[in-house]
Amino acid sequence: MIELLIANNLVKRFRTSGGFFRTSTTDILKQVSLNIGHGETVGLVGESGSGKTTLARCITGMLTPEEGDVQFDGIDIHALNRQQKKHCRQAMAMVYQNPYLSLNPHFTLYELIAEPLETAGNMRERDRQERVANLMAQVGLADIPLTQRVTTLSGGQAQRIAIARALALKPKLIVLDEPTSALDVSVQAQILNLLVALKESQNLSYLLITHNLDVVRYICDRVIVMSEGVIVEQGETENVMTDPQHAYTQLLIQSTPHLPTPPPPKQDTDTASPG
Repeated sequence: MIELLIANNLVKRFRTSGGFFRTSTTDILKQVSLNIGHGETVGLVGESGSGKTTLARCITGMLTPEEGDVQFDGIDIHALNRQQKKHCRQAMAMVYQNPYLSLNPHFTLYELIAEPLETAGNMRERDRQERVANLMAQVGLADIPLTQRVTTLSGGQAQRIAIARALALKPKLIVLDEPTSALDVSVQAQILNLLVALKESQNLSYLLITHNLDVVRYICDRVIVMSEGVIVEQGETENVMTDPQHAYTQLLIQSTPHLPTPPPPKQDTDTASPG
């Protein structure tokens, strides 16, 4: 498989205050390496504080590691100047856990989805309107008025808007940071099916951050297990799930609540209540 992203030996430190003008540093990432292929979904699992989100921010250029490098489509993203990094980051997008917190509640749905297109420029208003309408259809919300605000939507509908916004600039990689954990179980299944369908139709690559190995088992090709800033195990999802080699992975599997198996992907409209 041709690699889309390669991260080599990433080290990320954060400075903490010790009082009386004393400071110390803590290594959040400790020589972490990973790769994501074109059209591949990789799960990144571990408890809170294991370094998952910090790693995601380093590979998308939101944070700069103290050591190591990140190659995205053959380009070292941390060696780029500000303008070059802006263009490179347009090929990446993020979907966060809670759409009510990650999306501006004062924007209309049209403004939320169109904002990345306006920021990128070089698109006429008429073309933006057509693109937004197409994106709404792709996430199963073609019948929702674009004049509404995200606060009027159910949790699943709001997350679909976040996904539509992430798709606006036709990214190659989407980082999904706990994209279903704030949703009801039945709605989680709908969102997972949507992500599977979008991956296939648009040849997307995903990095899925989660603590739920059932979600990883359903959607991911490979899984990476992190603990205290170190990758303790990685491999093909089914191999890791059926024959975990590390004690930490075994504990994660034992403690994961099981989701019902989602039905096959289909176009549907989420009508569940918020939350």
